Amino acid sequence: MGKVNFPSYCLGDLSWVDVQEYLRLKDIVMIPVASLEQHGCHLPLYTDTITALEVAKRAGEQAEVLYTPVMWAGYSPQHLGRPGEGLGTVTLRASTFQNVCYDIARSLIHHGFNKLVFVAGHGSNVKVIDPVLRKIKYDTGALVAYYKPYAERYIGMLKDLLENPPEETPGWHCSELETSQVMAHDERLVRMDRA
Repeated sequence: MGKVNFPSYCLGDLSWVDVQEYLRLKDIVMIPVASLEQHGCHLPLYTDTITALEVAKRAGEQAEVLYTPVMWAGYSPQHLGRPGEGLGTVTLRASTFQNVCYDIARSLIHHGFNKLVFVAGHGSNVKVIDPVLRKIKYDTGALVAYYKPYAERYIGMLKDLLENPPEETPGWHCSELETSQVMAHDERLVRMDRA
């Protein structure tokens, strides 16, 4: 298989000529999906989006696979808080989230991408995306996968490394794991004085 020389593997950074060149070699694309929601007092609302983007970006660079710009709005009604509280969470209705994911997938399939990997940055999107993935597969025949980062799949592999008390969420939502991930991305975004 040939090799392409792109400045980035993000679909949004490329021209349509680059996309055609890529599709002559591969038909796989990653679609990072996340959320914009409160993550405690010390982490940015963009925390889950950072995770999805970094996973897709790093995997894309290593595997030379394209990824779309991140879908930053997800399904997060549980993080809205009380009216007027000002937590900053933006949530889509389940049907809106499903329709947007479906339309993104159909557009990519239309252009020749036949292997789609949705890259999760937010756990609650799982609650509503499964029917969409099945519909895409049944309607188009495309291979559709959903990658969920390790921590939410199996936190047990980190149990001896985490220091937070067991009554907290198991180290991920606005706790040690996500704090570490955001710090690795850009430590200026973490307000440890508020942690």
